[in-house]
Amino acid sequence: MSLKKTSLLNVAIVEDSPNSAALIERHLRRLPVVGAIYLYDSAEAALIGIPPSRPDLVLMDIDLPGISSTECTRRLKSLLPRLRIIMVTVHDESDILDEALKNGADGYLTKPVRRPGAWT
Repeated sequence: MSLKKTSLLNVAIVEDSPNSAALIERHLRRLPVVGAIYLYDSAEAALIGIPPSRPDLVLMDIDLPGISSTECTRRLKSLLPRLRIIMVTVHDESDILDEALKNGADGYLTKPVRRPGAWT
């Protein structure tokens, strides 16, 4: 009997805050199932980099400058329909989250509010 080799999960992080991106990346690197991690600091950069790198999952900040995260989600899903996109937010921004879900986001996570010891 042979065991099926489990493939690693490749993740893209779309986050304009370098500190938040580094923190998310650090936590992902602790997970043995995570392979490649791609970092993008804007929706514009993500729209260029994600299609050719074809990650399995995108963790996208809900509040991006320039092209909105909801528009980026719509465009990425039109190019890569099987791509999983999770919105990441500090607030329960229901209107923006509703729009993101309508545009193809698969769900959302809330970031902990910055306090001593948060996300460490």
